[in-house]
Amino acid sequence: MKKMIALACLSVVLQNFAYAAPATVPKIPVQTVAPASAKTLAAQSDLATKQLIKQEETRVVAFYDAQWQKSDMPVQGGYYRMLVGKTATGKSVIQDFYQDTRTKQIDPSVIAQELELTNSDTRAAEGRVIWYTPMGDLSKFVWVQTGSITRAAHYNNGQLQMVYQRLPNTERIWAYYPNGKLLAYSTAKNKQSKHYLFDEKGQFLIDSNHVKNIPDKHPKIDSIRQAASMYFDMLNVVAPELGI
Repeated sequence: MKKMIALACLSVVLQNFAYAAPATVPKIPVQTVAPASAKTLAAQSDLATKQLIKQEETRVVAFYDAQWQKSDMPVQGGYYRMLVGKTATGKSVIQDFYQDTRTKQIDPSVIAQELELTNSDTRAAEGRVIWYTPMGDLSKFVWVQTGSITRAAHYNNGQLQMVYQRLPNTERIWAYYPNGKLLAYSTAKNKQSKHYLFDEKGQFLIDSNHVKNIPDKHPKIDSIRQAASMYFDMLNVVAPELGI
C-alpha cells in the first residue's frame, strides 16, 4: 500500500495536473486507533501494564548491540532486555532498555512464544508494543497479532503524526499536520487505492479520483503540492519506522 500511495503523491508533486472538483466533500472514517496526544497513550500503557503483569520478575535475559545483534555482554550504544514478569496465562513479559542511559526503550510487552524470548523482531510480540526515545519521549506503537502488524501510530513532539490500520482486505492510513489537522487519508482494498489530501485548516483539497492534468494556475495548486509533498516525505520516513 505504501508504494501505491507514494507514487500517487509523487505524481502530484512533480507533474502539472488538472483538478476536476468532486461534487461533495468525502466522508473520512473516524480514526480510533490512537489518541492525539502521546501523553494520553503513555498513561493508557501504564494502566495496561499494571493489569498485564500477574507475577513479577526482574532479570536480564539478553544484550544487543546498536544494530540489535545479540551480544554476550553489554555494548555501548546498544540495548538490553529484561524479563519483568508473567501474564495470567504464563506468557513472558519483557522490556527493553537503552544500555547507555538505562532508560526504557519500550514499555513491558508480551512475547507470543517462549522460544522467542530474546528475538528482537517486533513481530515476535503479542499485542501492543510502545517505543520511547532515549530522552523518554513516546515515539510510536504497533499492535501485533499472530505475527502481523494490524495497527500502528507514530508521534512527533508529542503529537500524533501518522496512523495505520489493517482490517480484513482493507488498509487505512491517516496523516496529520503538526497542528493536529488531518493532512491525508488513504485506503486500499483489492490492490485498488484511494487518497485524499487536506490543507492546514483541515479543508478538503483533492482526491485521487479527480486528478487529471491540472494547470499551474489552479487556485489550490500550491496547497495541493505542499500537502502531497509532506505526505510523500512522511510515508518515506515514518512508514518504514512502523514496519508497514
